[in-house]
Amino acid sequence: PDAICLWNDVVRSYFNDAVYSESQAVVVRSEDFLFRFREVMDELAAWGLVEREPGATPPEPSADRAKGHFECRTRNQALEFYARAENRTLKFSAEQLAQLSRGLDPELLRRLAYDGAD
Repeated sequence: PDAICLWNDVVRSYFNDAVYSESQAVVVRSEDFLFRFREVMDELAAWGLVEREPGATPPEPSADRAKGHFECRTRNQALEFYARAENRTLKFSAEQLAQLSRGLDPELLRRLAYDGAD
């Protein structure tokens, strides 16, 4: 097995009710948290996410580095970097991109809206 097979297996488990019950779990893509934080939070609330402090002002996304890691981007740096489509595949070789194209499960890509349909 390789990293692509591992990704397929892990992501497939997210949609397996025997692993993650649909009534108790939700899949949220990291880029949705990054680019549409408020909409994600509103959708989670609509699905029944319980507020920590009922009636409190909704939280703002953290501007800091994730979990205090210094090697990762701040929120503003990530917004700027990932807003540029060319950066999403910047350090992948043509062969690596071809391997991804051949190996990633098309059904998972569709379910996560990574299939280019929208």
